[in-house]
Amino acid sequence: MRRSGFRGNQFTFGSVLRVCTSIMCLGGGKQIQGCLEKSRFCEDLFVQSARVDFHSKCGKIEDAQGVFKRMSNRDVVSCNVVIGGYAVEGLWADAFGMFRLMLRDGIG
Repeated sequence: MRRSGFRGNQFTFGSVLRVCTSIMCLGGGKQIQGCLEKSRFCEDLFVQSARVDFHSKCGKIEDAQGVFKRMSNRDVVSCNVVIGGYAVEGLWADAFGMFRLMLRDGIG
């Protein structure tokens, strides 16, 4: 993409990361995240939610938590991604705790 002179935006990065998530391509997802760190889109809510989703679905719940905790803005999507990650890992108390956090913070 870069060789052809095309510059992606936050939706390009987020979408490519979601594709890596859906095919469980850990290496590709890490490469995209490396590019994100150098871009102006690393703080974008859509991109951050995609990063949380990537980590949680690849079994890296601690990394997902780290990305989520560093997010300056959170919405119902990012919170639900974390809840889903906790549920997949069988961390029911953490999933319920995130739900309570959403209610407390008025998210959703």
